Amino acid sequence: MGNRCQSIVVVACCLVLSAGMSIAKQPDLEPNGFWTNWNLAVSTSPGGYVDLSAILSPLSCTSDCNDVAWTIGFGPPPGDTFFYGGVEYDSIYLTTNGYAIPMNAGDPTSNSPFSQYLPDANTPNNVIAPFWTDLDLKGTAVGDPGAGEIYAGTGTFLGGTTNYSVIEWHGVEVAFAPGQTYTFQIWIELGTSNVWIVYDALSALPLFMTVGVENAPGTAGYTHYFQGLGEPPKQGVDLKVVYDPDNIFATNFESGNLGGWTAVVGQ
Repeated sequence: MGNRCQSIVVVACCLVLSAGMSIAKQPDLEPNGFWTNWNLAVSTSPGGYVDLSAILSPLSCTSDCNDVAWTIGFGPPPGDTFFYGGVEYDSIYLTTNGYAIPMNAGDPTSNSPFSQYLPDANTPNNVIAPFWTDLDLKGTAVGDPGAGEIYAGTGTFLGGTTNYSVIEWHGVEVAFAPGQTYTFQIWIELGTSNVWIVYDALSALPLFMTVGVENAPGTAGYTHYFQGLGEPPKQGVDLKVVYDPDNIFATNFESGNLGGWTAVVGQ
């Protein structure tokens, strides 16, 4: 895909969050439980969607699977790290609502179904949001109305030496919208700042949804798509997040390896 430049209209939006919302938190997961050598051809970059449901078992989601979160470490021991926004992290907070938060022990986390136009000082912050909206996955409760699962794995391509940690939301539904499903991933190249967002099959997009990134204080970031504004996510179009320390938090979302459009966010 050739280079292209695109501007986005910025809108102000105020969201009221419910103080009484109940958020489920799953136990922390041991990093070596997700280490595997994937039986795939050697690749120099993620280069597209890889179906983790054919390789791994889904993360456990008891009862219903709405507003659930996990903390995923990287393995095998002693583990590994990656860089996001110029900060080194050794784990990631993963939510059912289509976003994740890079974290270290003691870092703040928050799980909300209400997407934001990024940056936003309100929690959650430090998000990587491939498809942030109110998602309802399939839980173990009898008659649970949700659909889809979450997969997480860390490993190498067969014959390769590059370690990736990959998170996949597979065939998930928006709450109260049965029959519309979405599959997407976050790829993290461990030991580097390389982060990709990858999309597979997508039904009609929900109205309230964010694709974007943000720093830990919520003071800088970039929104790729928000409530119909911007470029909507598309199957087969990978987005790459690039941090530029000279511009506080600059994001360059690239289509594949050929470039795309760039937005630089200052203070």
